[in-house]
Amino acid sequence: MEGFTDTAALTAGGLCAIGRASAMHGAELLAELLESWPAERGIIVVGDNDGHGAGLDGAVRVARKLSGLLRRLVPFAMPPEGSKDVRQWLTAEERGGTPWHERGQELLRRPRRIRDGTREPPERTRPA
Repeated sequence: MEGFTDTAALTAGGLCAIGRASAMHGAELLAELLESWPAERGIIVVGDNDGHGAGLDGAVRVARKLSGLLRRLVPFAMPPEGSKDVRQWLTAEERGGTPWHERGQELLRRPRRIRDGTREPPERTRPA
């Protein structure tokens, strides 16, 4: 995922997370960091619902690159509908009374739009 606030929010929620400064770059460094990550523990690239498609494009690009570099399936997911990013979802007012570790588990239980990063994403309409 992109951004230190998303990384901090996921970590506060009890989840392992690595953030990047750019949505489009950094797959090689991520591959170095994750090369010894156990196969039974999945890796998911999380994008942003940023409105102009860069978050989705970056998630697809990085998931594909990681899949090739790590020689394993690395899918991507987008934040739940109505949230720009996972930080916004985790810190939403309706979760204000929920302990952070429960927020992270709730996020994992939610249906996610996970796709195989090695395939083309579905067509989408870009805003004008």
